[in-house]
Amino acid sequence: MADDSEANLKQQNKLIKIIYYDADGYGSIQNTFDKARLIDPTLTYEIVKNWYAKNLIKKDNYKHFNSFIANHPKYEYQTDIMEMKDRSDFEDSDKTVLVGVDIFTKEIQIVKLYRKSADHYLEALEKLIEKLGGPPEYIYSDMDPALLNIHVQTWIESKHITLITTRTHAAVVERAIRTIKQQIDRRLNAELEDKPQGEKIWWDQDFLDPICHVYNEKRINSTTHFTPIDAKKGDNLGKVKSNLEKHRVSMRTYDELNVGDQVRRYEKKKNYAKEHVGVWSSKIYTIDKIERLSNNEPIYILEPKEKRDKPFYLRHELLLVPK
Repeated sequence: MADDSEANLKQQNKLIKIIYYDADGYGSIQNTFDKARLIDPTLTYEIVKNWYAKNLIKKDNYKHFNSFIANHPKYEYQTDIMEMKDRSDFEDSDKTVLVGVDIFTKEIQIVKLYRKSADHYLEALEKLIEKLGGPPEYIYSDMDPALLNIHVQTWIESKHITLITTRTHAAVVERAIRTIKQQIDRRLNAELEDKPQGEKIWWDQDFLDPICHVYNEKRINSTTHFTPIDAKKGDNLGKVKSNLEKHRVSMRTYDELNVGDQVRRYEKKKNYAKEHVGVWSSKIYTIDKIERLSNNEPIYILEPKEKRDKPFYLRHELLLVPK
């Protein structure tokens, strides 16, 4: 009986393939389903949907998002390198800084990054963590090559920090970077009358520190309802956590993943990639292990492993391939 069912499914998948790749095909799931049902009335929409998921690479990312709420200060820092290449009128547009955000208090800190080499990155990271108040439980960042350097990772481990890298985006720090750039623009524009074009020094620490000072000590965050400095205070932690929870977003749902399931992994688009280029890998991987972080969040180890691959993946970085 099972063999008959498997043989029937195989024939249905063959039918779907013929209809989809017909000269009059290449339509939507519904379009292909309607055509196939005229030939095989037992065919279900779910079978057609699964054929699409397994044989055609999904182009777009998941819709909506879920927010992550930290439990306390120094729980998670998000970090990213900020570049000013989009400000081509800056003489120092090729310079970079390292930005960090405590996602609980929303405190930001910026450290001058002399070069993007591992040694300079580590020096800047040490200063950044000190400015934010000391080592966190987690650092969440995109896959910058300097951060993945063995010497940088060894230092992070020595501080008992768990590094989580993502192929997608570190949303909190990216939002902070947009705010920082806005503040840089405003300060430089206000100085244009007094300062020649060639003397813009946006990346000097003396220029960056006042931006952090105003943001952290003078601006009340719309989510926490406190300035970042006040959000650190013990008497305010419960109120901050409550306000963060009020803004929690849980709009995205995922299929359950199990050991042995096949998945595609998220592939970040290059800046010059066309719209038709998808965000999911053409290669299919198998979930080898499922473990959990100290906060009980599941992490997934994939096979086959590849050179310079991430040690594990988070759920939003994987797309289930139906069996």
